[in-house]
Amino acid sequence: MTHFAYPNVKRTVFIGCGRFTSQESLPGEEYILIEKLNTGNIAEILDTAVTLSPGASSSGLKIYFKKDTPVETYVGDSQNLAYLLALIHCGRELKLNNHRDIWCTGSIEQSMRLKQVDMSGFEIKLKAFLSPKNLDKLFIVPAANIQAFKNMCHKQKARILLLKELKQPQTLQENLSQKKILAVHATELEQLVNWLFHYPPSNKGFHYLKIIWGILGIALLYLFFGSYHYLTKPDQITSVETRQICFYDFPIDCVNKFYDSAVSMLLFENLLPIQKNEFGKQCRCYSLTSTESLAEINKNLYQYLEVNPPNTYYTIYNDNKQLNVYFDSGFDH
Repeated sequence: MTHFAYPNVKRTVFIGCGRFTSQESLPGEEYILIEKLNTGNIAEILDTAVTLSPGASSSGLKIYFKKDTPVETYVGDSQNLAYLLALIHCGRELKLNNHRDIWCTGSIEQSMRLKQVDMSGFEIKLKAFLSPKNLDKLFIVPAANIQAFKNMCHKQKARILLLKELKQPQTLQENLSQKKILAVHATELEQLVNWLFHYPPSNKGFHYLKIIWGILGIALLYLFFGSYHYLTKPDQITSVETRQICFYDFPIDCVNKFYDSAVSMLLFENLLPIQKNEFGKQCRCYSLTSTESLAEINKNLYQYLEVNPPNTYYTIYNDNKQLNVYFDSGFDH
């Protein structure tokens, strides 16, 4: 029986883990039923769970909780990630099968973002995980927290893994004697869930049905617009529109390199810098003309915009005319 464990610190002392598990009935006398976690971010956690595991609420499984030290009180937003994964486990099976508990720490914010935890408390939790007394082997942490402790992990012969570098969870089981810390960036919460859990079996048929209907829909649209194109002059159905790409808080050299690549590769037509001032933000914008949608432009952007780990970026569309690109250093401020 696997638990999602969150380590607790009281003042400067590690006081053990609280452990969540998803079961049909009470697994033991030391457990209590958790109807709803007492945390300020409960709305964000429940919304994320419904999005990533829609069948969890109807699975018949419930969340039970036990404490390593029964007399202690375990509180704090750092328990959010462990609770979220336990909720998702109600509707999706784990890919890992070594039956050890999985340590987790991190707060859940709006838009399914993982927020780092207090650095001083994190160091105490990490030392407790690396201690020989702890037999669990995997600790899922915000990437922003682990960067300062690479040397500590190396000395303890623990391996730090980046989520985007892993293909299957089975790679973690190649060496069960080695402890591993999985670093997850703020925007990688959905990728973490898909990497850690199987897709719900009950949704496979529906998933394939959606694909079939999607293919039929595309075929019908192709027939419709193909006939329309045959009956209509090309200049009546092709429109060239002016769009904008705005980079927020990006290093200047990164934006300049993208601009040079886009110009030399003729990636966009009439790519020109424009003046745009936004109070309190470092913003660099470019105008371009294109017949492509912002989604297609975003795909081209992904190919030519180089951002080195642990940095990343995310994009937001604005009225189908502007693509906003936000730099993410991996730290939440």
